[in-house]
Amino acid sequence: MTEKEIKEAFVTAFNRLVTEREEIVSNARLVRQMLCDTTALAEEKAKLQQELAALVEMTEKCIRENARIAQNQEKYQRHYEGLVARYDAAKARLDEVTEAVSAKEA
Repeated sequence: MTEKEIKEAFVTAFNRLVTEREEIVSNARLVRQMLCDTTALAEEKAKLQQELAALVEMTEKCIRENARIAQNQEKYQRHYEGLVARYDAAKARLDEVTEAVSAKEA
């Protein structure tokens, strides 16, 4: 390949790039928006925080009721452990979502 052919190939490639510039920029913006959009994660995070608050309240109520009213301790323990398991699962998911939001915003 001669120097002239290399120059012509470069000019051709450069001109093609310049004419496709708007499309390339538009596509890059779209990809950036898709990669950085945290709207759905923020909504899920808010729902999880509400769920955790409700589970804390339910657990505290369960404990207060057990202290105040005589009841079957096996039934109480199953109910309590169920609430704790739900809390742990929601907390784990909240941690995942929070980490995902941080990663997208970085």
